[in-house]
Amino acid sequence: MEWFYFALITPALWALGVLIDKFVLSKFIKNPASYLILWIPAAIIIATSIFIFFGISFNYSYLFFGFVLGVLNFTILMLYIKILAREETTKAITLLYAGPLFTAILSAIFLQEILSIPKYFGILLIIGSTLLLSYQRSGGRHSLSPVLGLALSIGIVSGVHATLLKYVLSFLNYWSLYFWTQLAIIMLLFTLLFDRKLRTEIYNILTT
Repeated sequence: MEWFYFALITPALWALGVLIDKFVLSKFIKNPASYLILWIPAAIIIATSIFIFFGISFNYSYLFFGFVLGVLNFTILMLYIKILAREETTKAITLLYAGPLFTAILSAIFLQEILSIPKYFGILLIIGSTLLLSYQRSGGRHSLSPVLGLALSIGIVSGVHATLLKYVLSFLNYWSLYFWTQLAIIMLLFTLLFDRKLRTEIYNILTT
């Protein structure tokens, strides 16, 4: 029954995080990439804490899978921030729920995890609500949200990430894997600083 409480707490905390992100992007930082770069100190603190308190394995398997999962996580973050910067909060949250469909498909194919028919039906209802909320009517014209493509991209990448993570955790330690994943994300975030315009923007944010 413990899983049930985690299933309730997780989306609640995630929704709170989305609201905070949207507030910051609306009021203080307009460039999504700049906002991501400001996450670097938090990511470093998390990685350092894991290293100190849980111990880390330097096995090549951790390095490889940690890097792959880090790239997937980084991709999800980039797409997520772009959606949040361009769409209303309530719509953005719902659009991001496209992931379960792709996760269900990939886990059935690669992990042989077959869900019951009612559960697949529930996933289809989530996808249906996503499409309904992406529907827009403006000036007598009907269209879908311009970020629907990004949301579906997040769904696909999230599905790959969740399936791979489930497989990898069957033989690797969670904390060591999470450490190397965080390290990969930190390295990728630092690559954004090669953009001179972005460096200038970050400097202006930190000095004003």
